[in-house]
Amino acid sequence: GYVRRVDDSEEPANTYYFSQVDYDFMSYFQIDLVAGRTFDIDNPSDANAVVINQESLHLLGFKSAEEAIGEKIIYRMNRTPEIIGVVENFHQFSPQRDFQPIIFEVRNDPKAYFYLKIDDKMDQSNIGQLRKLWADIFPGNAFNYFYLDDFYAHQYANDNQYMKAFTLFSALAVFVASMGLIGLAYYLAAQRIKEISIRKTLGAELFDIFYLLGKGFAGITVVASLVSLPVIYLIGNSWLRTYAFRINISWWIPAVAILVLICITVGIIISQTIRSYRTSPVISLSKNQ
Repeated sequence: GYVRRVDDSEEPANTYYFSQVDYDFMSYFQIDLVAGRTFDIDNPSDANAVVINQESLHLLGFKSAEEAIGEKIIYRMNRTPEIIGVVENFHQFSPQRDFQPIIFEVRNDPKAYFYLKIDDKMDQSNIGQLRKLWADIFPGNAFNYFYLDDFYAHQYANDNQYMKAFTLFSALAVFVASMGLIGLAYYLAAQRIKEISIRKTLGAELFDIFYLLGKGFAGITVVASLVSLPVIYLIGNSWLRTYAFRINISWWIPAVAILVLICITVGIIISQTIRSYRTSPVISLSKNQ
């Protein structure tokens, strides 16, 4: 419905979600109160009052939650209930969607669902008892139930699957790239095995061999870093824009990626350096290469 403040014109009216609840709904689900109060069964006037969330507060144009308390709004065409409380926003959907403006109305007769808090140890035998109790109270009506945590978890299923797939393919990409680096390092070491043997015979230390092999990778690492940084930033920001709630790509995120690249590269060079250094110069120099 198009909801607006009593003193406002129809132009700034917006569409809101209406939620019919009982007197214990707010405390039952531990929804935090920002200002005012929740519905009180001992207060008959609450039957014509509403509680709104912070998103509704902003859409209605109130500067603060305290300002909204006691004010009246027009909704359902001809009703003007009083706002008695403001509660915090909470997620009903995945982080891809923003908070929804909700207006809570109190109702004694639930029209859709009963909510039950159950213990983690509850099994199917307890569900059977609930089914029997339902049949006794509401004979002829089907007993259908679902777990609320599973209902909300389903909204995150796509995000979880995407994360698993992204993690798998990222690991495969790192593995394939590492195999390529190992092959390249092995090839460079094999091409310079005689030079390494001569340097070792003349007194070169392990660090000298590491420097000889590593300087060829320094340029490759720098170029790879310069190319990947803008790609990481652009693709990451493009993906994050699909979420209403998102983080910003801080400087340390691509820095960690570059650091991992450097660590893998250094580890591969060290392994090839040790292998080349341990090779006997007699064997290396006697080979026809």
